[in-house]
Amino acid sequence: MPARTPYSATYREGVYTIAFPPEWTDPSTGRHYIFSHWEDCSTNPTRTINLVSDMTLKAYYEEAEFTLTINTTIGGTTNPSPGIYRYPEDTLVIVTAISNAGYEFDHWTLDSSIRTESPITILMDKNYTLTAYFKAVLTHTLSITSDPILGVNFTIDGVKQATPYSATLEEKSYTIVMPASVTDSETGKVYNFREWEDGSTNLTRIVLLDRDTNLTAYYKEALKGWFVPVWFYWLLLLLLVLIIILLIIWFYRRRRKKAEEAFYSGWTAWYYCYDLRSKIRKI
Repeated sequence: MPARTPYSATYREGVYTIAFPPEWTDPSTGRHYIFSHWEDCSTNPTRTINLVSDMTLKAYYEEAEFTLTINTTIGGTTNPSPGIYRYPEDTLVIVTAISNAGYEFDHWTLDSSIRTESPITILMDKNYTLTAYFKAVLTHTLSITSDPILGVNFTIDGVKQATPYSATLEEKSYTIVMPASVTDSETGKVYNFREWEDGSTNLTRIVLLDRDTNLTAYYKEALKGWFVPVWFYWLLLLLLVLIIILLIIWFYRRRRKKAEEAFYSGWTAWYYCYDLRSKIRKI
């Protein structure tokens, strides 16, 4: 016969079977509970009693919990730290990977699945095993200097630095940007960027740091006073070409005019006894 706790009733002496559900969900909160034991430590939710006197029974339930086991490889730890933890059902657990110096986080394995986000969020709807994998980071030395002046401000991946610069960095690509001109704070002289040590004249260069690398940015002192801009030389060249073309046309037309003059009044006209220009016969 179904009944609900708390329950109290008068029965005749005899043998009775009492059965409690192995699991139970509270309809008001939605929380899930699992049968734990009776007051006499019996863990079977169904029990048989011999009712010969007044008797009080108590069934103990525990909120459903699941186990999260956290492991790591060499190179780092986690927050919470590696270990075994129990959480109530449907609890959201956040675990963060923390790498040691010289290592970086690579990925998780959550049971059989691979995850790459950190921190990772786990919904405790069953038992889980989480392992954080770390890998060693390869590093190299990057050194940057400038010549003939030092103290030149530049950026590496947008971070401001100054020459001479030297640091041990992770093996990857870096973007280095040098200024087009620099003013020496001591002398007031202005220097313009000339080239890198490899001859490149681009202010920005991308370096794949797969080995120790030394870079030098060369500057030259800017000329003071009057100077001729580059565009003036192009304009001068254009004018020179135009003058040459006009001279060619002038010489061509002059030569053609002389040829016509020779034809009309020269040997040909004498031979035919005509002035070919006025068509008058010569006597």
